[in-house]
Amino acid sequence: MLGGFPKIPIQTLKPRIPFRATTASVSSKRFANQIWAKEQQAPELPSVVVFGDSFFFSTAIKDYLAESFRRTVVVIVLSNYGAFDPELIEKEKPDLVIQETVERFLIQPFEANSF
Repeated sequence: MLGGFPKIPIQTLKPRIPFRATTASVSSKRFANQIWAKEQQAPELPSVVVFGDSFFFSTAIKDYLAESFRRTVVVIVLSNYGAFDPELIEKEKPDLVIQETVERFLIQPFEANSF
């Protein structure tokens, strides 16, 4: 018998100062249950909309990213096919749009004007 695994403390990321961004309201017909938003009172900062997969959404990266933007909207998508929502972009009018996807979904390239 090996005696089990040693107890290793779990490391969690903690900011040096408390997060400034707070939960914000956002809605999308296409991604109703897969959308998250935070914002902060910093008019000098840009805004961003992120279309990301579970690697992006399930980590703390979205919370840290929100600290660098006035408004951050994150949409969780299961593949890159049909992952872009032009209506949400028109509604939010972000300064930056990020589409993050795991490499295994890059089997086929996007087709021009497929959105």
